[in-house]
Amino acid sequence: MLMNIIWWSSILMMATFLTCLIFITIRSNFLPIWPSIGFLSNAFYSFFARFGLIPIWHFFAPNPSTYSFWILYRNMYQENNFSAWQELNLGTERNPYWSFVYNPPTRLNKAVIDLAFDLTDQKQAGITVELSNAYLHILRHVTHASNDPFATAIQFCIASRRDKLIPEIHFLSGIHYRE
Repeated sequence: MLMNIIWWSSILMMATFLTCLIFITIRSNFLPIWPSIGFLSNAFYSFFARFGLIPIWHFFAPNPSTYSFWILYRNMYQENNFSAWQELNLGTERNPYWSFVYNPPTRLNKAVIDLAFDLTDQKQAGITVELSNAYLHILRHVTHASNDPFATAIQFCIASRRDKLIPEIHFLSGIHYRE
């Protein structure tokens, strides 16, 4: 009987905690339009925020993207001959019918594009990017995508294009020689 009471009280405490966490999460994501009321006061909110318990979800982009990013790469052969720029393929060409429910290739695409944003932001801030995580991850993806056995080196760039204008290069990497 005592074990039953302890078990139910722990379930009730966990349900209360999760309910508060859900309300705090909703309040934090709609902070400008949600007034501070009762138990959702700033002190209660800061308690959860201090420990990193509040996930930040942006359902709608505050600054929507007006252009598309591409990660391009090219191979270098002997005598400094370069191939044409090729787009880094990040997923399947054709989505299955159930992709609106579960679509893992979009996560890889978003991750690499987020890395590209980080890389261009670091470059604009004047930070040395060659040893950053973003640079090394993109270099790894590009090196894996380029499977030309005759290539001696590889180079990548991050470009964007608005509408159908000429692409703008945001970042150009150095030449990386293969072993």
